[in-house]
Amino acid sequence: MRRWGAILIVGLTAALGGASARAEGHVRLLGGLRELAGGVWDPVEEQGLQGIEAAFSLGSSPWRLTAGLSRSEDKKHTLTPAPVFTVTFEGKSSELSVGLARLWRAAARLRPYAGGGLSLGTASFTASDNDFAGGRIEDRDQFAALYGAGGLLWFFDDHLHVGAELRLSGGSRIGLLEGGGRANGSSAALSVGWGW
Repeated sequence: MRRWGAILIVGLTAALGGASARAEGHVRLLGGLRELAGGVWDPVEEQGLQGIEAAFSLGSSPWRLTAGLSRSEDKKHTLTPAPVFTVTFEGKSSELSVGLARLWRAAARLRPYAGGGLSLGTASFTASDNDFAGGRIEDRDQFAALYGAGGLLWFFDDHLHVGAELRLSGGSRIGLLEGGGRANGSSAALSVGWGW
């Protein structure tokens, strides 16, 4: 999925960026925290997040087309009672998202924005121990979700900017290790980007 997501972002950049040298847009890197809802993720529901996003203006419309790719993961070690051994839990998720966002010019350098769209992703959960049997259980699933996001961008000049974003998502049922839940979650991230 990461390979196809990168191809999508590069393709959109080439197609839409080359269509008009005056078209506005940006590319930015994001880092933060993603919290996945539902007991299926316990105890690795809070995951470190990394992502990339590209956005392109749609002519004279105030809306922009956005495409993003993100991944998150977390690992926890837990000691069990007798017999004592360590269980390692690891959770991972990755998402490819496409949507629309509206950007406002609130001040000379400040740009608030809000938008939403569709994301497709994969999730995996692993539990392993260090006993002599070397027990390991692993499962993965795919999901689709709708998301809404909002945030602020601060431009240092016409190109370089930093930002902060909050995002909520809710979607299809996801099943891991015979557990169940929805592909719901939230994230908070900081970003640095380049606009044109």
